[in-house]
Amino acid sequence: AKYGLHEDWARAKGSLSYSYELAPNTSLDALLYFDEARDHYFEYNDSAYQIMNVDSQMQSRLCGFNPKLRWQMSPKTLLNFGYRAETTSSSRKDNGNYQDWTSHHTTQHQGFVQLEYLHDELRFNASLGLVMASSDLSTNLRSYLEPALGIIWQTEQAGEFSIALGRNIAFPT
Repeated sequence: AKYGLHEDWARAKGSLSYSYELAPNTSLDALLYFDEARDHYFEYNDSAYQIMNVDSQMQSRLCGFNPKLRWQMSPKTLLNFGYRAETTSSSRKDNGNYQDWTSHHTTQHQGFVQLEYLHDELRFNASLGLVMASSDLSTNLRSYLEPALGIIWQTEQAGEFSIALGRNIAFPT
C-alpha cells in the first residue's frame, strides 16, 4: 500500500463578471477569471510515513476571458453565442522524472453556439463548439469540434436532474 500526504497546498481563484442589456431580449455577458494552485505531495511506502517514495511539487495558473451573447428568441427558446480564450501554465518538480523544474503552457480559443428549448419542466440543450489550441510542445494550431446534447428536468419539489452527452477536449498539464 502507498500512503500519500499533501503539504503546503494552496489555491487562489478570482473572477469579474459583467452583464449589459443590449435589448429587452438580448444581453452581452462577460467573465474574466483566474485560477492558481500549488501543492507539495509526498508518497510513503509505510503507514508511519518514514520511507518516502515520491516528493513532488506542482504549480499551475489559468487565466481566461469568456464573453457571451444571449438572445431570448421566444419565451421558450434561448440562443447563446460565445467565445472563450484561456492560457494555462504548469510547472512540476519531483524526485522521479522531473529532477529540475519543468514548465509547459497551452493557449486555447473556443467559439460556440448553444440552443436551449424549454418545454414544461424540461429544458433541452444542443451546442457545438470549435476549439483551437497550441502549446509549447506543439506550436501548430490544432482544432477540435465539441458537440453536446443535454436534458434538464427541474421541479420545485425534487430539485434538478440532468443528463448530457458530449465531447470535451482537455489538454495535458
